[in-house]
Amino acid sequence: MTATSRLYTAYGLVIASELELEHLAPGEGPADVTITVGETPASLEGEIVRFADWQALPGRFLIAVAGIGRFLVTDGRSIQVEPAPGVAHDDLVSYLLGSALAALLQQRRILPLHASALQTEFGAVLIAATSGTGKSTLAGALQARGLAQMSDDVTGIVFDPAGRAIALSAFPGVRLWPDSVTALGRQNDNSRPVRPGLDKAYLRIENFCAEPQPIRAVIGLEVHNRPDISVTPLPAQDRASWIISHTFRKRFMRGHGLNDFHFQAATALARQVEMIQLRRPSEGSSVDALADRVLGLVQSNRAWAADMEA
Repeated sequence: MTATSRLYTAYGLVIASELELEHLAPGEGPADVTITVGETPASLEGEIVRFADWQALPGRFLIAVAGIGRFLVTDGRSIQVEPAPGVAHDDLVSYLLGSALAALLQQRRILPLHASALQTEFGAVLIAATSGTGKSTLAGALQARGLAQMSDDVTGIVFDPAGRAIALSAFPGVRLWPDSVTALGRQNDNSRPVRPGLDKAYLRIENFCAEPQPIRAVIGLEVHNRPDISVTPLPAQDRASWIISHTFRKRFMRGHGLNDFHFQAATALARQVEMIQLRRPSEGSSVDALADRVLGLVQSNRAWAADMEA
């Protein structure tokens, strides 16, 4: 660790960073990961997998974002950042804690699911969805009802020595669009833009669970054209492929040479946790009604299938 590094923690890792990462919680102890600022190669060498703005091979990942910078991720232990001239700090950090950190988690065999996570007395409940579906808004409403938040957008998943799926906490904050801020009644909270030019706010959360939690259930949030909220089991034969498709930056897995790991982790998770599809109306639905429905399931402490509609 250099004299200018600060210690943070996220996903169970202690991170020593030369860049200020104010979104992350403070850390202590020996660093698992280092983030440094310096020159990166323009290209990797070897049998490279290329896709759009990134290239990879096992243990090495390089992403170049126009106007932002280049990020070299190595062996799940380091991220070298080369900022583009004049890039705003928040822009740089947004990509660092997004794609670059996702690549690092994958290199460490941590499955990054595109999901918010909340702590319940029965274990972690994950709300997985594509961007814009409302998972962060729903997670915020559940947090307001007393559940501690573990992650906002990406939840890291590992397996303990007994093979149980464990959710890792990210950082104590949430990123919300203006309509979601209004829906949650947080207009008066201190916030800051996620990055320049993006009408999305970053808000700190106080009710945060930093400790890893066994996973109780995964909820797949979707939007439909019906006027009611629908809760149905996710068919067993579709669960592993659903997890693979909802992996954050799933295409990176091939570049890392981790397709087998990806399939095995998805299959193991699918076999041991409850998985449901929660569909909300595209118009006229209340986040409070949706949160109440989820909270009722969470508090039942029974097989969720007994509480679902046929």
